[in-house]
Amino acid sequence: MLPKGKFPRLALFAALLAAFLCVYNLLLVRDAAARLLISNCISLGVVMLAAACALVVARRCKGYTRQVWLLVVIALGIEAIGQALTTYYQSFVPNSAYSAQPSDLFFFVWAAPMFMILLPRSEDRGRGFDALRLLDFLQIALVAVTVYL
Repeated sequence: MLPKGKFPRLALFAALLAAFLCVYNLLLVRDAAARLLISNCISLGVVMLAAACALVVARRCKGYTRQVWLLVVIALGIEAIGQALTTYYQSFVPNSAYSAQPSDLFFFVWAAPMFMILLPRSEDRGRGFDALRLLDFLQIALVAVTVYL
């Protein structure tokens, strides 16, 4: 059964296209550098697609469920930044494999918003800026960066 609405069908089509491009890349692209670049671009596209789908779901939800989906969107956004940096460094910066890359930090910290899902619910105080949630995120990110370093 196909999902209803335009966006779910578009997301399903994009996911199938990404799978087809992965198979094409593995079987038909012979140049290793081009294969790496294409593979990284497909990975970036899939992460961005997942973030877009999570954002659509978050906009349809309310309360705590919306908060959970927005944290997933933030986590996938951090992952996308890391993937974009990895794509750049692996494909366009010579000898980058022999040194630490800035993308490593994003790949290490992307899980911080996912851990925030496990924190106790914040009270629904209506719409507005949740400073406590931001401070929780900064604290988890600081601990993650400290452990990484």
